[in-house]
Amino acid sequence: MGTPQNGCKWVHYMVHVANRQPWLMFCVRSLVEREKIVLARMPQLALQIVEFFREHGRVTIGELIKLTGPRVATRSSSTSAHGSIAAR
Repeated sequence: MGTPQNGCKWVHYMVHVANRQPWLMFCVRSLVEREKIVLARMPQLALQIVEFFREHGRVTIGELIKLTGPRVATRSSSTSAHGSIAAR
């Protein structure tokens, strides 16, 4: 059986933890709402990548290429054969 002094520490701890709960809930709700806003503004490709990360955790570049398909780089008329901007 604990001493009264130990009991007081336990009560003191429980009171402080209970007082933090509303703030923790506020923070969690705020983070969830912020996530919804950010996700709503993301392009479809970015959403696919985020969802893939959620499902698999660690992801390699190769897996992302398989997911999104290879992107073919195109050269505009303002770039040289080496990819640098050509003088006009």
